[in-house]
Amino acid sequence: MKCFIVDTNIFGISLDKNDWRYEKSRKLLEDAENGEIEIIISEQTMIELQHVPNPITRQQLFDILIKSCSKIIVFTPEILLLAEKLKEKTNISYGDAKIIITAVLNDIEFKTWDYKTIFKGEILKKIQDALREMNLRKLRISMP
Repeated sequence: MKCFIVDTNIFGISLDKNDWRYEKSRKLLEDAENGEIEIIISEQTMIELQHVPNPITRQQLFDILIKSCSKIIVFTPEILLLAEKLKEKTNISYGDAKIIITAVLNDIEFKTWDYKTIFKGEILKKIQDALREMNLRKLRISMP
């Protein structure tokens, strides 16, 4: 069974029927609910979802998460330290760095809609170069 670490933005987009990414986001989460794929989240996703200001929306997101996710990977000291190094080398956010390190250390493909930041060629190249310098495996990343 295919397994993915899913970025927080996929959950949020799955509630917005007006977003052009809605259908693919819903399909990914429904595939997980139906047992066709496995979705794992990092602790970072839980942190980000807790900061959704609207309590009804926040509850809807947690309901989707409970139905679609099989596992939450919590941060270890190794993840936090390596994420800090990755952030320093690439200037990406600490939150993105923690999710990326979690995906790399667990050898799981990372699904995100963050194409404006992570998918932008030069930033992704910096991330891959930094991971290589840190003697870590290459990040497997794609959009849903």
